[in-house]
Amino acid sequence: METKDGYEKELNLHIERERAAVKLQSKVGELLYDKGIELVLFRNHLTDITISEILNLHEYAKQVVNKPIDVFTTAALAETLMTLDIPTSKLDIGLLASEWLAGQTGQSGMARFLMEKLGDLQTPQAIEPRDVVLYGFGRIGRLAARELIKQAGKGQQLRLRAIEHAVLLTLTSLSAPHCCETTPYTVPSKERSLKTFLTRASSSTGKLYT
Repeated sequence: METKDGYEKELNLHIERERAAVKLQSKVGELLYDKGIELVLFRNHLTDITISEILNLHEYAKQVVNKPIDVFTTAALAETLMTLDIPTSKLDIGLLASEWLAGQTGQSGMARFLMEKLGDLQTPQAIEPRDVVLYGFGRIGRLAARELIKQAGKGQQLRLRAIEHAVLLTLTSLSAPHCCETTPYTVPSKERSLKTFLTRASSSTGKLYT
């Protein structure tokens, strides 16, 4: 009987964790596309990842980073961030959750806690978007394109407008007036993200909390 009750308890807890992870995933997207705020978890991206990966990142924080945070806290913090007036920025929700749990004062004080921690971000700043054209679509070009697409958010910072790739012609065509041609590439609407490649470039127009 105790084994059955223990199983039911663990199953219900796991379901609640997954629900909190779904909520966190939703708020991550809303913050990115509505407010231009990117959330990371101890420098790990939270965009374009699955619910299981979100839960695994929280376990990673407990076991590797030695920060005993939980998905319920990070989801609540992300939801509270939606109610605050914060300019375009990059915030480490893991670090915020760790500091919140270390000096927790109750759920009602979460907004006040975030206001104190992010006080220097409260005044909106005028950010002029920068259009980017990539010349070359080799290994580095593809990495740059994927990172620019992933970090585009609501288009307030770096915006990938075009990609041009020089294609060499055959040896028999080298005597022609034009030895190469420019082939335009259509940027796909969505790409899977890789490791941060242009974080410094994109964050130069915003604020960092990492």
